[in-house]
Amino acid sequence: MKTEIIAGLTLTLLISSCNVSDRKVPELDKDIKRIQIDASAIKDTVDVSDLISKISIVRLEEDGNYMTEAWKVLLSGNHYIVFDRYSCKCIKVFDKGGQLVKNIFATGDGPKEVLNINDCWINEDGLLELYDFRLRKILQLDSDYNPIKAIKCENHLFFNSIYKFDGLYIGYDGYSDLNPQFNNNSYKVARLDENFILKETTFHFDKEFRGTLISSPINPFLKINNEEVRFFQDFDPYVYNVSKSGDFEKKYHLDYFPNPLPENFEEKVIKEHLPVFKSSSSDYDARKSVFKGYNGFRGPWFETMDFVIFTSFDTEYEQFSTLYDKEAGEIIGNGRFLKESKKYNLILPFFHTVDAAENRYVSVLEGYILKLFVEGDSPFDQYLSKEEDLESYYLIEVVLDSPN
Repeated sequence: MKTEIIAGLTLTLLISSCNVSDRKVPELDKDIKRIQIDASAIKDTVDVSDLISKISIVRLEEDGNYMTEAWKVLLSGNHYIVFDRYSCKCIKVFDKGGQLVKNIFATGDGPKEVLNINDCWINEDGLLELYDFRLRKILQLDSDYNPIKAIKCENHLFFNSIYKFDGLYIGYDGYSDLNPQFNNNSYKVARLDENFILKETTFHFDKEFRGTLISSPINPFLKINNEEVRFFQDFDPYVYNVSKSGDFEKKYHLDYFPNPLPENFEEKVIKEHLPVFKSSSSDYDARKSVFKGYNGFRGPWFETMDFVIFTSFDTEYEQFSTLYDKEAGEIIGNGRFLKESKKYNLILPFFHTVDAAENRYVSVLEGYILKLFVEGDSPFDQYLSKEEDLESYYLIEVVLDSPN
């Protein structure tokens, strides 16, 4: 993953042209907001200094159980919950000052234990829940992160990401072939009841795409407020709102031009290259070359009350970021980088989550990665000068100014 991140930092200029007046714009339902992205006019750097209220970087306390990657970051009250899925295989809870509050480990197969942590999420009561695919178990924790209840699941169901509503779970796992078909359908998204029993599926796909290495978001669910939860997936030009009943309604349409990736890209683009996406020996460059010639959504999507920052790709499959003003209904800028240059001299890093109400964008990065975003004259550079600094992890928060 780090290789892809660093590769995504390459400065590349997009050279293409289009005649906007000749473009056919698809008709949309009146409730769907169209965002038009001109991928022929991508700047190298977009200066967003005037929109930045505050940037803070806090070093996270270490205890010998070293992280190698923040797979998922969750916010719960004054706590930051960092899930390292593949290395220390634990969840670390930090306070706002970066102090370690608790480590949560997989400890066993007892009544209120798990052997593995495959995913974690914040439930409707603001409490952390863990999922163990092997044991078919959901473990609910209290506000002090002690186990209080275990749910034994009926079937072995694997999901890359899970979201919890009141009495309803939503599970997502892209093009996986780990789960059996349900009612003769291969599916990306499942609705499950409070006992994690599968009830319905959606976002179906042809079975020949099962097990393909088409990239999927780590965490496709994003809470905006108590009534709105967004859902997005790589290469899909629609961003959805998920209702409390588990229904998916199109909220935004990302209208790329020129050369948009077809909405039915599996059939139009992937199908003729299936061996590339099904072979474990195929590399990232081989897969990304399939998308060259198109512009489209790459993900993730980070929306707050006033802004959206999302990532796309151009016809060379080079990434760029878009900052969108929701109230004005317009794009502030499309660029390889978004940068604050007046006070912090920082290229905005990739984010893990948001506090939507506060327009607060949150990352947890290792010093080696963070250093790539810090300019030499940044006040943060002095804290990244030693080897031990670069090996540490940091909490980065970027707060944008509300237009109101």
